[in-house]
Order: sequence, then C-alpha cells, then structure tokens
Amino acid sequence: MDLTKYDLNNIDSGEESKPKIEPGVHTLHFDGYEVVNGRNNWEAIKVFFTVGDSGFKINHAFTMGHDNPDVVRRGKHSFKAMADAMGVTSLSSMDNFMDAKVQAPLKNDDDDKYLVIDENFGKNWQPATGGVKKPVVEDDNIKAGPSDADLAAMGTTVASEDDAPF
Repeated sequence: MDLTKYDLNNIDSGEESKPKIEPGVHTLHFDGYEVVNGRNNWEAIKVFFTVGDSGFKINHAFTMGHDNPDVVRRGKHSFKAMADAMGVTSLSSMDNFMDAKVQAPLKNDDDDKYLVIDENFGKNWQPATGGVKKPVVEDDNIKAGPSDADLAAMGTTVASEDDAPF
C-alpha cells in the first residue's frame, strides 16, 4: 500500500487545538472507574472524570483498603463526600454515578507537571452548578424483553424466536 497520499510527514500534533485547562474550580463529569491494587494491601476505586466540556480527562483514587486504617478512613470519607456532592444517595453500585457531576478545584502537582484534583480530604467536593444528579430509582421489577402489551399484540404471552416477524 502506498502511504504517500496520506502526507504522514506533515502531521499536526493537535496540541494547539486542545483547550488548556488552568488550575481552579471545574465541573467534573463522572466518566468511569476501575479498582486498582498495590503494596500494603492497598485497594482503591480510581474514578475517571471529564473536565467540563473540554474533553480533558483526569482521575482520582479513593483508598478503600490498606494496612493503615487512617488511610482507609480518609479515602472512604472523601468518596462519600464526593457522592453526596453529586447527589448520589445509594452507594450500592458504581452504576449510580452515571451522568453525575461534581465541582472541585484542580491544582498543579508538586512537580508542576500536571493537574490533580485538590479534594482536601473530602472538604473541596461541591455540587456542580446547574443542580445535582437525579436520584437513581432501583426497581427489581425492571425486565428486558418485550412488554406484555407487545406480546399481546403478537397474539402470544411468550416471546420466542419462532414468533419473530423477521
């Protein structure tokens, strides 16, 4: 394949087009999580955020397990404070954080190389402007598949691949 038509020698890095995020208070949109582990029985929930509408990603780890109980207490306290500021009332599942947002200050790290969330042991989490997340309704009656009305319209009470109109 001839790659010369793509002019790969003149690539714009795109750095100029990315908005520069300055230190200060920003709205952080929940963008996922993962559980991470390390030394001293350390276990944390690493939460990913998108900063405002910028597309800039940042994360913060909340310690949930460690040999030092004070580290765990601080991590859990900050996680709960973040959830409260987001309006998340049920801490039974990380799914409850979907579409949630929070405000927190971002600051330069100690080496002035990148931005970090300055949560100040949970004290800096604030509700995002424009309201908080609507509470999640947990309902065990929610089911996947056709509704009873759809099944009745098909003339059956059981959804079956044999009854599919395609």
